[in-house]
Amino acid sequence: MLGYYPKSQRVEARKFWTNSEPDSKTMNDICIWANQGRDPASTTHCWHNGTWIFVSYGLCSGSYLVAKAGDWILKTDNDQRTLTVMSDEAFCAEYGIIDAEYQVLAP
Repeated sequence: MLGYYPKSQRVEARKFWTNSEPDSKTMNDICIWANQGRDPASTTHCWHNGTWIFVSYGLCSGSYLVAKAGDWILKTDNDQRTLTVMSDEAFCAEYGIIDAEYQVLAP
C-alpha cells in the first residue's frame, strides 16, 4: 500500500472519489479502513450516509468533519489513530507519495 508524507510525519490516506451509489462499496471500504486499529475508547470514528463520509473528532457529541467526493480521509500513524479530512488541494500541497518501504516516489 502507498503511504503519504508531509515534511514531518507519515500518514495513511484514502481519497473519497464518488458518492453516487446508495450502498457504495467505496464508502464502506473507506470507513472500514479508517476504523481498523482504532482504540475502542477513542472518540474518533468514521461512518457514511450514502452521500458523505463523516469523521468524528471530539469528545462532544456531534463534533465531526464531513468528507465530500474528492476529499481525502487521513489516518495518522500514532497510537490514537487520529482521523481527519482534507480537501484534495490542501492534501496535494502538504503530502507526497511514499511506498511501503518509505521511499519517496514523487517530489
